[in-house]
Amino acid sequence: MEALRLTFPAQQQGQHLMVETRPEALKRWLEGLPYGDMKRTVPQVSQAIASLNRTEVSVNQRAELVALFDHTYELISDYYRPKIVLRPRGQQFAGRAETDELSTLTREMSFAHKMLVIGLIEKRSFWSKEKPLTRAINLAIHYLSVILLEHYETYSPVPIYVWRELNALFSYASEQKLEQVEALPEHYKHCMATIQDNYVRACLISLANPYQMDRGEHWEMNKYLAHWTPLAKISADPDDFTKRNCFVVDLSGEAKPRYGVNALEDPEDPRIRLLITHDLTLKLTQQIEDLEREHQLPNPGFYPGLNPQEALNLLQRMSSHWDFRVERHAPRYPVINQLDVIWGLQQIHQVLTWQDPLSPNADPDARNANRLTLAKKLERDDPQDLRWDAVNASDGGICLTQHHDAVDYLRVGQLAAMREYVDGQPTMRWVLGVVRWLRGDKRKGTTLGMQFIKGDIQAVTIRARKGNRIETTAQPALLVSGEEMHGLASPTVVAQRGLYQDGRQLVLTIGVEALSVRARMRVEATPMVERFFYQVYHHDDIEARSPSTNSDDDDGPITLDNVPLPGDH
Repeated sequence: MEALRLTFPAQQQGQHLMVETRPEALKRWLEGLPYGDMKRTVPQVSQAIASLNRTEVSVNQRAELVALFDHTYELISDYYRPKIVLRPRGQQFAGRAETDELSTLTREMSFAHKMLVIGLIEKRSFWSKEKPLTRAINLAIHYLSVILLEHYETYSPVPIYVWRELNALFSYASEQKLEQVEALPEHYKHCMATIQDNYVRACLISLANPYQMDRGEHWEMNKYLAHWTPLAKISADPDDFTKRNCFVVDLSGEAKPRYGVNALEDPEDPRIRLLITHDLTLKLTQQIEDLEREHQLPNPGFYPGLNPQEALNLLQRMSSHWDFRVERHAPRYPVINQLDVIWGLQQIHQVLTWQDPLSPNADPDARNANRLTLAKKLERDDPQDLRWDAVNASDGGICLTQHHDAVDYLRVGQLAAMREYVDGQPTMRWVLGVVRWLRGDKRKGTTLGMQFIKGDIQAVTIRARKGNRIETTAQPALLVSGEEMHGLASPTVVAQRGLYQDGRQLVLTIGVEALSVRARMRVEATPMVERFFYQVYHHDDIEARSPSTNSDDDDGPITLDNVPLPGDH
């Protein structure tokens, strides 16, 4: 059996002066911290556990001290994680500095339990009890999985040691027959009861394509899996291999599980395991049906406050990614090109209105505006913030990169408009896209995947109608035409999320013409925007019409010849 190789800091002289090593005194100090001011508390706790990790103490004393920090970490996690999930979508509950401090604390907690694992293995004898070692391995896996979540939530690359250590710890536990032993006290509410459940939960989250998830959804999935992970099983029997509901785990490797597309190369390899998700996906199918039919959320399941549509999206994501491999349909081709990218519906609408020759506020030189002029229009200090470089592209999307760390300002599901450069000059055509995945850090910059919204785009405004009353504030929107969707070639509207309701009466203003329309069939929705078809209809309220059509001639009988069809405008 190979010795475990785990990452943790070396012992340093003088570190014992930075932390209390008497359990009762440490307990009083931790209880007296100002938990109402986490900006002060988290760095103090992080410094204390870091000093303990670099101080030489006996294994039993370390275990007693680290258990006190476990309780403190749960208090801190309860303060941040539910609020991170329950905050309004797109708002930052904690700034980057706070997030980094919390990540540092998580990393030090993982160090502490990995040190316990090594210490307990070294002093293990025939008469040793299983529970202390089982508890240490389980909590080490737990904190490593939290490190995974923190990197997924910030769209940053996962350190290579994380999966190597997760696999190694589970492999050792399996060899010692500890993976299904329950050894945690009841008050450990965030950690799963067994080593296998904790390990499987980390595997499942990594398989759900976490870089495509919106902020907060990672913790919702983690909460859901706290109840339903036991439905997924780890098998050492190669005969259990199937092409669906099956993922291959290499316990000797440094990678997360992979999709089981082909038969196992070496069925006799003792380090290969199969992750079987058949029962879990059956339960997900049932929960999706209950939610669609009866609007009943899984119970137990997510945090309170998650709305049914967001819950349905998450359940469908889990079901699809844990059932079969989601294939890429269009091949990717490498490209070398630079683009200008504008983020958000508001700024896209502003630029398109500025460049529209039919707009009363149009600038005749706007269509040929270079990056510097565009940056001034958008009140950007650095024109290079607009520049992105294309890495590869397919028929359906494009991969972009920038040397700045822009992850904090972007979101999965965010709308963008792109224009490319030809012979060093910007083209006049803007192409819409939606961010589908996001990744970045300070060292490597930002990389993201964009899915195209094909078609010609035009800036429009939209107002909601309630009976004969029309909202006075017009919302920016985009009209997309020239693309066939669901067998229809009619134009669609891209608007802020929350505007769409099937059949909702709206006033759509295109240039100087105001049309009475009804929202029909939403075809796409992200946390930021939604896209839907519309149907034009006549309304008696004269305010909804264009001034040019405001005449007595409109009072004639309505026939099939003068009823606008969907998309006519």
